[in-house]
Amino acid sequence: MKKMLLFLSLIAIALLITAWRASSKKVPGDDVLVPGYTSKTLNAKVNGSPLKRVNPYFTVIPYDYYQVTHTARTEVAELIKKLQNVNNLNTLVKKAGNYFKNRPYNAEGAEGEGDWCTLTQRGCAHIQQDPLYRTDQFDCQTWVQTALALINARNINDYEKNILAIEYGAAHTDSIRYYNRNNFISSDFNPVNQASGLLKDVTNKGVFSSYARKTSALINRQKWFAYQAKPNLIGENVRVIRNADGLVMYHRLKNKYPAPFHVFSPETVTIAYVPKETFVKKSVDSKGTVRYQPNLKLINQIPTPSVIEIVRDVKQWTMNEKNIKDVIGSELNVSHLGLLYRDRFPYGSTIFQKITCSKDKAGNKVCSVTPQICRKKTGCIETLFLHATEAYPDGYYYYQDAQSHYQCTAKKPAGGTPYTTCNRLLALPLGDYLVNYQYDHYVYLENPAILGINIEKILN
Repeated sequence: MKKMLLFLSLIAIALLITAWRASSKKVPGDDVLVPGYTSKTLNAKVNGSPLKRVNPYFTVIPYDYYQVTHTARTEVAELIKKLQNVNNLNTLVKKAGNYFKNRPYNAEGAEGEGDWCTLTQRGCAHIQQDPLYRTDQFDCQTWVQTALALINARNINDYEKNILAIEYGAAHTDSIRYYNRNNFISSDFNPVNQASGLLKDVTNKGVFSSYARKTSALINRQKWFAYQAKPNLIGENVRVIRNADGLVMYHRLKNKYPAPFHVFSPETVTIAYVPKETFVKKSVDSKGTVRYQPNLKLINQIPTPSVIEIVRDVKQWTMNEKNIKDVIGSELNVSHLGLLYRDRFPYGSTIFQKITCSKDKAGNKVCSVTPQICRKKTGCIETLFLHATEAYPDGYYYYQDAQSHYQCTAKKPAGGTPYTTCNRLLALPLGDYLVNYQYDHYVYLENPAILGINIEKILN
């Protein structure tokens, strides 16, 4: 009997891995940030299909750039005032998350150089002119950058100086250029912010030293830039404020910058990770059903506040049977990131709203929302993962109905009911994130491409 159960389990695992490998899109329930690509452009690249465009050379950004940047600057300045007396970094992360919670997730137009020339000068054209920072929407990386720039910011000028230092440096210069942006987490974002003293890699330190492993990726920025300039994608990647700048920026990306911006040699980058299995407890019932629960003893020993990064195996990360490097031109070993902090919840209070999605008999995605309540009389201390997620169905609405129940539905709520998108900035216990169960599978634990997490401690 045991041999039969083992045999059936092996078949199930093989079928599951085959399903993961055959996927041509982001797996439902997963969080994936691929630098330089939105879901639309990534799927076009994977499937080899052209994007239907009126203008094949560039995009004029479809919103009021100046209004978006003005609103962001105003909101950040207001938040800085609220944080003036906050000296604890854990509290700062919590308050920043509460201030921006439920802002929509959107990778398209999430970050650019705007019209920035220098810290104090504006009016320059760039390949991508979406705002240098914005607060109306986030992707996972822009959220982390937005929050980190608040550290030691006494005013908006400090903040903007901070965010420039966080976002740029890939080409070892302080220039505000697309080619100098920290597009890759492991090779750009981490080293730049470690060198400045903002972050410290503690993945293989302390209690986790005996668990930590390493994996490497060959980061080929030059080829990655070249892939973005291909005819079926360049019109999406060149995003300008003014129509008059479009062709100039098209040629800038197509023909590359002069030195030093185009001089990027392929670089093997090694990153440490704690295997995902370390943070969970696995059980198998009499029917052979596998279940996972968070290993809170270890999760609660992760230092906070920290930047948590989801690390992948570049050899197993595939889309439509293509390795990720054949899709974007470079290997990649970090697919998602967010902030980790701790908070205490009183007995009876809601820790978070848990969304679980599946497909009905007609193949439609349906999601239920269940409040997770603190059941301990002494209160609950939780290690929370604060991140901008795209794990839920695109275009679904998140709102509170007339009975005060939260919903995640394809249909927009009626009347004047306030709503956001189900994909949004939110906080949930890290353990719940790691054992996330969507569409009848454990999204992270059953994905062979996901190895574990890298831990970057935030320093003052």
